[in-house]
Amino acid sequence: ASPLSDSELRLTWSDNTGYELGFRVERDAGSGFDEIGVIVADVTEFVDTDLIYGQSYEYRVAAFTAVNISGWVIVTKVMEIPGPSALTAISVSDSTIQLTWSDNASFEAGFIIERDDGNGFNEIGTVGSDIQVYTDIDLNFGQSYDYRVAAFTILNTSVYSSIATIVACLNCVIDIDGNVYKTVQIGDQVWM
Repeated sequence: ASPLSDSELRLTWSDNTGYELGFRVERDAGSGFDEIGVIVADVTEFVDTDLIYGQSYEYRVAAFTAVNISGWVIVTKVMEIPGPSALTAISVSDSTIQLTWSDNASFEAGFIIERDDGNGFNEIGTVGSDIQVYTDIDLNFGQSYDYRVAAFTILNTSVYSSIATIVACLNCVIDIDGNVYKTVQIGDQVWM
């Protein structure tokens, strides 16, 4: 089961027989299974529409012949936008941090980027659909920042990514007490 929008899911399955008449698709939204579709033989996809965002749905699919029905294959899915993952942050200068992440949604309108500089998370920008990079500028040298990203549609917002923490500094050393020291490379040696 994979979401196509805020209210649609695509179900796909493997056809393991060569003589079925078709497939029965049933859905349980919390009050028992109801048949929502009968699919012809050799078709292994069904799109369910008009779903409620945030609700959990259980689906089951079985092949059938004129006299028998196979066992059911079952999947449970919460109708939501898949959130971004693998958020990473790197310093590209003493005052610039670049964020990258993985886009796990196929229908987002874009991404919300939030930063916490010690005073709680605040939105610092948005990017469009399928963009997986953001550059944060004019930061304070040596300050630690936390970042998180969420996908959004016109109606809803996904869960946030994991948090990426980074200190704004390029070519620096941070000691055990959190002090930040600028470094410079001379030849093949690095000096503070």
